[in-house]
Amino acid sequence: MNQFGEALFGRGYEVPDDVTVTRPVAETPGLQPEDIGVLVHLLLLPPDAAATAKDLAAGMREQLGWKMSIDRFEVIAKRLTKPGT
Repeated sequence: MNQFGEALFGRGYEVPDDVTVTRPVAETPGLQPEDIGVLVHLLLLPPDAAATAKDLAAGMREQLGWKMSIDRFEVIAKRLTKPGT
């Protein structure tokens, strides 16, 4: 019996190697350069990644050497999730 007909196919799990930030995103009124940095970091995470703001801020401090408190990250997250941005 050929088992090929019962094989399950799906997209391979891959962490993105790069992301594109368009000019309209980069020039969004009200966003700061650090906001774009956080956005790029988020876009480079695995597609199914889920983390709290505390986890993300800690990861950025550990992986990237960012000097960012959870309070600062919260301010950035609010700007990034503000309707219309």
